[in-house]
Amino acid sequence: MKLKVSIRPIRDEDREQLWILSNDLEVRSQSFCTNPIPWEVHCRWFAKHRADPNWWAWVGMNEQNNPVGFVRFQIERNCAEVSVNVSKEARGQGIGKQLISKGCATLFSSTQVVEVAAKIKKDNFASISAFLASGFCKVPVDEEYFYFVLKVV
Repeated sequence: MKLKVSIRPIRDEDREQLWILSNDLEVRSQSFCTNPIPWEVHCRWFAKHRADPNWWAWVGMNEQNNPVGFVRFQIERNCAEVSVNVSKEARGQGIGKQLISKGCATLFSSTQVVEVAAKIKKDNFASISAFLASGFCKVPVDEEYFYFVLKVV
């Protein structure tokens, strides 16, 4: 049975949970930089992004109101780049697709963004599947990564 997820805006108290998830071995292996993220570096990154009006982020919450992942967008003009992470215990249950779909819908209805793009390693099959299931189209651009794009219609 797949879990149903709701999203809520990220808050300062989510900083540690995001850091823990970001340092998960599987998450690091699929990231552009695979090195572990030191706490101090994460704190600076989190504070910088929380203060950035072009950074929008939500926490995915399960039916028991526990966090199961994060979806983040960096907006530039009317486009955004998306990043999504699903907690280890929630993987394989359709959470990624829900986070992507709900995050994009909220972003499109709340901003002037008309296009969302994702850059994904070619061996990251879970993310590829989640983005395709969320309506993104694959755009071949690079030998190492796939690019996926979703536009407002």
